Amino acid sequence: MAFQYLASLIIGDEIRHHRMFKELASALRTDAEFRPEPPAIPRLDHWGPDNARLVELTTQLLDREHADADELHRLVRQLKDMRDATMWQLLIKVMEMDTAKHIEILEFVKGHAQKER
Repeated sequence: MAFQYLASLIIGDEIRHHRMFKELASALRTDAEFRPEPPAIPRLDHWGPDNARLVELTTQLLDREHADADELHRLVRQLKDMRDATMWQLLIKVMEMDTAKHIEILEFVKGHAQKER
């Protein structure tokens, strides 16, 4: 039962990874063949009509993700005694990694949106 639960988490990630690789291949093909349609993965040439607002929203999301990271870190410490009885600590650590990924994405967006101003 525990393995099945954890394997389903991995399978979900693998499905997303395969979709992203497919989109990447499609975007490469679109660019290499000079196709007129937009690529499956958007180019970084335009972030929207209001970059200042985008930077503001991204900053707010980053603040929330950093707060989440702090809370998850506290939870890992609190669940330390349960690590051999439950998978809770592992799941919190996985969420910490997801939060780090979210921060990386938001910092990327913010950095590019700030350049475009």
